[in-house]
Amino acid sequence: MKRLSAAAVLLVLAGCSSDGDSDPSTSSSAASNVTVEDDGTQVVDLRETDEYRFVPENPKLTTGKIRIDFTNTSKTNTHSLAFKPGGPVEEIPFINPGEKESIGFSIATPGEYQFFCTFHESLGQRGMLVVEEP
Repeated sequence: MKRLSAAAVLLVLAGCSSDGDSDPSTSSSAASNVTVEDDGTQVVDLRETDEYRFVPENPKLTTGKIRIDFTNTSKTNTHSLAFKPGGPVEEIPFINPGEKESIGFSIATPGEYQFFCTFHESLGQRGMLVVEEP
């Protein structure tokens, strides 16, 4: 049996370290999912996966104006975006495969605001807006 070098083992382990429950909002690529427009509006580039997950799952924002640009990247599934009570009342009732919809609102109170797909919440398709003071 061939022996692997320590570097090769680390490389293999790094490639296998994701268990599907990782928090995309903490990855270096998550920063590209939230941008700020000239007027201060924070824009979340939200997408869904065919594994019934939102990316990013836990976008971190600050209080103020927020817009969610939701793109359905699925080839077959219709999705939606809604917030649990206590969160924004704006929602996207349905979005067909390949479409993009946007909603805008303001959040003045820091906290965690859970969002979900009304069609696939039972499959785990949910996330959390984490809103902090600026």
